[in-house]
Amino acid sequence: TTSAKFADLSYKVYAFEMDRHNFELAKKLGDEKNFVVENFGLGSFIHRLKYTHTEGNIARSHIDKNGNEIAEIITIDAYVREKKLPRVDFIKFDVEGAELEVLQGATTTIAKYKPILNISAYHKLDDFWTLMNFVKSIRADYEFALRQYPEVSEEAQFFLTSEQAE
Repeated sequence: TTSAKFADLSYKVYAFEMDRHNFELAKKLGDEKNFVVENFGLGSFIHRLKYTHTEGNIARSHIDKNGNEIAEIITIDAYVREKKLPRVDFIKFDVEGAELEVLQGATTTIAKYKPILNISAYHKLDDFWTLMNFVKSIRADYEFALRQYPEVSEEAQFFLTSEQAE
């Protein structure tokens, strides 16, 4: 995973996983590679939500008002404040369409530290413009670049994930 790669380079890494099943897997890797994994989702405000966890080739979860699992959601700003982090240099996330909500929960952190942002901007048709304009409203001095990744089949994604976990 990206977290493990950055930890291998001696960066202090904080990773977040709202799904408790996936958190247990991520925690093992975090303990092995010396990075922090928190059992929280990220959002625009602190709250709880229901979700459903689905086992399969790749364990997935999705927000579901009738779900039988409950996740704690925290903001990046609250986490940084609570942990008294002296700086934040890099933020990366792909939260399946909730990218704007995570950014809304990170406005103070972005304004104060101007971290490099690596954000997936493909879930909604207007994501790129919406997310870029929101970040620019916090700090007008951000510059943007796009990177496209080739589509990968679900089987290949599972294979890559499996190799990275070893």
